[in-house]
Amino acid sequence: MLQSLLDEASGRWTGCNWRTAMGPQKLNLQGMRSSHAQILASATSGSESAAWDEAAAFLAIVESDAKKAESAARRAVALMQSGHQADAILEASKAVDLEAKHRVPVIWVAVRDAIQTLATSANTDCP
Repeated sequence: MLQSLLDEASGRWTGCNWRTAMGPQKLNLQGMRSSHAQILASATSGSESAAWDEAAAFLAIVESDAKKAESAARRAVALMQSGHQADAILEASKAVDLEAKHRVPVIWVAVRDAIQTLATSANTDCP
């Protein structure tokens, strides 16, 4: 079950996949990569270039956090599968927290919740 939840969530969050209205230009960065924003920063000048530079920096952070979150979720599942429930919960929570820095978390919540449920079940099943 955990592996299928992980497989379903993997690759769904790789960057800014929500509407934005960033800065005075109200830039919508949905679906844009940091490398693309950097190209636009180089191709423009003045305040527009500065806005795209800021967008590129923001997108780089989102992309990095998305990678870190997926890695944390993968570690969480592996830890849970090897019987390390407490560490698995911590790693799964890291994945959710990284996503929550940018938006209401929707990708890694199911993995975290399943790990918490399984860990609770494992702890209550012991005599």
